[in-house]
This record gives sequence, structure tokens and C-alpha cells, in this order.
Amino acid sequence: MRRRKLHAFDLINVLVLLGLVVVTLYPFWYMISVSLSGTQHVLRNDVFLWPKGINLDMYAFVLKDPRILTGYKHTSLYVVVGTSI
Repeated sequence: MRRRKLHAFDLINVLVLLGLVVVTLYPFWYMISVSLSGTQHVLRNDVFLWPKGINLDMYAFVLKDPRILTGYKHTSLYVVVGTSI
């Protein structure tokens, strides 16, 4: 079995791609952390990577709205019909 030498290009390529992954995923992770955090922590900018003071009240508020279920039904219908066509 031959061992592959690690070239400078490979190392730079991996570092650049890892940087792109972090830059791409950080906003999503941050929004999830903020959405799960308590209001006082968000207003004080205490949230960075991990949620603080877990609060799910807004999720409950949004999920009680009947338009959410209607939207998901329509989306599912469009996906099934569009895929089958």
C-alpha cells in the first residue's frame, strides 16, 4: 500500500474549504442559538455559539398558528406533485 504525501496544495485546500464551511454554517448555528435563548441573554448579546437560558415559548407560539400547518401541507403537496411530474 502506497502512502500519499501531503502536499502544500492539499493542506491549503483543506484549510480554505474548512474556512468556507465555518463561514457558511456559522449564521445558521447562530440563529438557532438565538432562537433557543432567553430574551434577556439575546438583548445583552450574551449568545455566541451556545444558547443561554433556554426558552421555547416562541416555538410554541409559532406552532399554534394554523397557517404553519397549512403551509406545510401545501409545500408537501407541491413536492409530491412536482416530483411525480
